Amino acid sequence: MADEVPEWASGLPDELKASPSILKFQDPAALAKSYVELEKTLGNSIRPPGPDAPPEARTEFFTKLKEKVPELVNSKDENALLGALGAPAKPEEYSPPTELGELPSELVKGWQEQAAELKLTKKQAAAALKKQFELYANQNTLVEKARTELKTEWGAALEERTRLAAAAAEKMGFPSSALEVIKSGRGSAAEMRAFYNTAKALGLDRPGNNIAASGSNTGTPALTPLEIRTRMAEIQKNPAYFKASVDTVLHSHLKQEMLKLAGMLPED
Repeated sequence: MADEVPEWASGLPDELKASPSILKFQDPAALAKSYVELEKTLGNSIRPPGPDAPPEARTEFFTKLKEKVPELVNSKDENALLGALGAPAKPEEYSPPTELGELPSELVKGWQEQAAELKLTKKQAAAALKKQFELYANQNTLVEKARTELKTEWGAALEERTRLAAAAAEKMGFPSSALEVIKSGRGSAAEMRAFYNTAKALGLDRPGNNIAASGSNTGTPALTPLEIRTRMAEIQKNPAYFKASVDTVLHSHLKQEMLKLAGMLPED
């Protein structure tokens, strides 16, 4: 009988040995041969990528297409195929995700042109723009965290030490792109400390170097909160601070300096 289970398939699970796909093979060799031929066919097939496929998948698709049937692939055909996959014909047809809100026109135009050049689908282009914004947001969060950490640690000396850190990076031959990061204080807290310490080691914080105090290093360098408290503790150790009878002039000077230092401490 045509639907009789072949003897070789009797050991298979019921759902398999009853399948018409199994019944047509008279022995395991026939089944194996069919499977090998199927793999060859699938291996040689050219499957168009879906609308959400990455750019490299589309590149691989067109490469195979040109290898197998070069006479079918010219620039016009390629554009038609891209259109079928979801790539718009004009850059202006790309629309940024609405959840990003109102974006500057120049930014949108640049994104549209880049997406068109890469021949992305609309979904791919939108996903790439969202990812870029996520990266920017994460970077800005890290920058603000580092800035807050250094502001707490350096206090009024933040700007001065930032300039010194940038000067050290420049002395060390860092490229302009890296210098801009340091000058704007967008480096990590660890990086900014390292460059500042390098500046001190190079003597860039010494009077006369015209770096620290906005190009005029003639005044007293700004102090960090820790340095201010250390100085206040030193003043309080001086007997003349508490008793004018020890030294009237010094007593007055120390009192004034203490008030000045207290005013320099950041508010809690």
